[in-house]
Amino acid sequence: MNKMNIKKGVLLCMFMLLLSVVTASAHDVTIVRTLNTTTLDAGDSFDVSLEIVVSGTIESEQNTNYATVKEYYSSTDDMLKWTISNVTADPPFNNVFKNGNEYNTGRFEFSTGGAALYYMGPGTYHIDYTMTLPESVSPDIYDISGYYTDADYSGSGVKGDVAEVTGDMQVKVTGIPDFSSTDWTLFQTGLYNNGVTSDRGPIQDPEENESWVTYTYGIPGAHGIDTVSIVVDELVYAVTQGNVWAINIDTGEIEWTGDIVTGVTAPLGAPAYGNGKLFVSSFGQIYAFNSTDGTMLWNRSVDTDNPLICQLNTPITYDDGRIFFGEWLSYVDDGDECKYYCYDEDGNELWTRSSSEDVGYYRAGAAIIKQYLVYPDDAMHITSVDKYDGTTVDEVDMADLLGIGTSRQEIRASVMYDPDSERLYTSTQDGHCISIGFNEDGTFDTSDVHKFDLGLKSTTTPTLYNGRIYVGTGDYSVGGDLYCLNADDLTQIWSYTPNGGVQGSPVVSTAYDDGDGEVYVYFTTNILNGTVYCLKDHADCTEPELQWTFQASSDQTEYTLPGVTIKDGRLFYGNDHGYLFGLAEWNFWDDPISDGGENMTTDELQEAIHIWINDDPATVTGSIITTDRLQQLIHNWLES
Repeated sequence: MNKMNIKKGVLLCMFMLLLSVVTASAHDVTIVRTLNTTTLDAGDSFDVSLEIVVSGTIESEQNTNYATVKEYYSSTDDMLKWTISNVTADPPFNNVFKNGNEYNTGRFEFSTGGAALYYMGPGTYHIDYTMTLPESVSPDIYDISGYYTDADYSGSGVKGDVAEVTGDMQVKVTGIPDFSSTDWTLFQTGLYNNGVTSDRGPIQDPEENESWVTYTYGIPGAHGIDTVSIVVDELVYAVTQGNVWAINIDTGEIEWTGDIVTGVTAPLGAPAYGNGKLFVSSFGQIYAFNSTDGTMLWNRSVDTDNPLICQLNTPITYDDGRIFFGEWLSYVDDGDECKYYCYDEDGNELWTRSSSEDVGYYRAGAAIIKQYLVYPDDAMHITSVDKYDGTTVDEVDMADLLGIGTSRQEIRASVMYDPDSERLYTSTQDGHCISIGFNEDGTFDTSDVHKFDLGLKSTTTPTLYNGRIYVGTGDYSVGGDLYCLNADDLTQIWSYTPNGGVQGSPVVSTAYDDGDGEVYVYFTTNILNGTVYCLKDHADCTEPELQWTFQASSDQTEYTLPGVTIKDGRLFYGNDHGYLFGLAEWNFWDDPISDGGENMTTDELQEAIHIWINDDPATVTGSIITTDRLQQLIHNWLES
């Protein structure tokens, strides 16, 4: 056979194939979803109608063995609990139904069965069903997706591909989410020192009659509250010069006080809670109190080389019956060593480890990552030790590694660990935010390091959420900024300039994040008229939105070194004047996720009137709706 004959044969085959395509039938399909309602409450049901329109004819049974419609209720975990019922379908879509509540959760299939597509012909077909939401579903907007597919390869229509369902694609579930109420037992909430909480904080201006302020003891300057407070059950704990205080979180009433050693300033080491005990440090002493009634359980003098100038200035970290903390000496004589300590919760020293550079630990709290205790020091070193015996696993000189620290080399912040990226983050006195990788064996990944020049010194422990780092700069004598950085490479996303230096570590509330990354960032300024700030941020934000600020009255305001803590809608912070503040708002009906958002709906007003008549607690906040407050709500409704 010569080449010419081969070419003729190929051309003939191509012609026959083309002829088959031209003469074969073609069909097109559209499918539209209609919901009888798109706004529901938890526990409600809604009806769904799917209309399938097939146009064109199918003249061959070849490869037309099925047609299937698939509905997906699986865009979030919440949807996997939605249940289907009352399923009806026009023939032939009633041949096979696969219930996604019984298998392949969240996917529902309606199929024609074998070879049925050929016999369908052009026409309109319907599939109807009812979907029911569980009582536990969270308020949110939920996406529904779906498609039609068949196996007709004979024409130019849907040939085994898909026709996407159009029409109604979302369901809005209204109502009130189940906000968390989480204890704040350690500096920056947990063992990783990442100040993120799912509890809500005030996102509107704190209301005076809903908030409280309690005077402890303080002399303007540096003798009030200089550590972050912690919150357990119904008590918030504050430490001042010579005392520890337990205060009711709702009323601000002092429940009990305990005595601690009086130093030259207020203590700088944050307390910790564990196993019913409150652990407090002050200069060279470490204490344990019964957290409920204030009974002192034990008091120990630490094994220091210079007890006259020993200061326990790091946050205390509690983990599984042990506490960890470091010391700082205001000056170091020859032979003096600064140590990191481990005690058991009964007051027995288990081990100490001396600094390799003869420097101390100032605000340098530890993160606990599995069996490793990781902490920084005043020489810009970060050290990893075995938490059980203090054996050194690894140590890295961050100044040398990153080429920084020419002006100052102290790290006076805790380290924060992110388990997703397996990185440690902290900030430095020479004005950098830095990160380094951390390996499974407790060593540092020196190939994974980043730095960002903050411009001013920083004493804040970075906070990380949704790929964003929040870190503050400055001090009482200069201004400062709050920075938002990309967690991957520490490049800047935005910065915000408040009225003073930011020395307290920022806190992030994720209570209102419904998938868009919406968070609220809280921090204080260490200035004579110390101020609390609340900023709104989200995943695509390049400039934060100021929600509110709070500044105490002229007779109560003072420098504010520590940051804030949050629990169940309340925000707590203290200042150098010795005042502890509990800030809250009473009106949930103007929150962004309420039914009307910032506007007052008629249904919300009717709910408020019902609460007022029956003297019931307000929605979410639990506040009392007085006549004056009801009149304010009516005014808001009229304005809406």
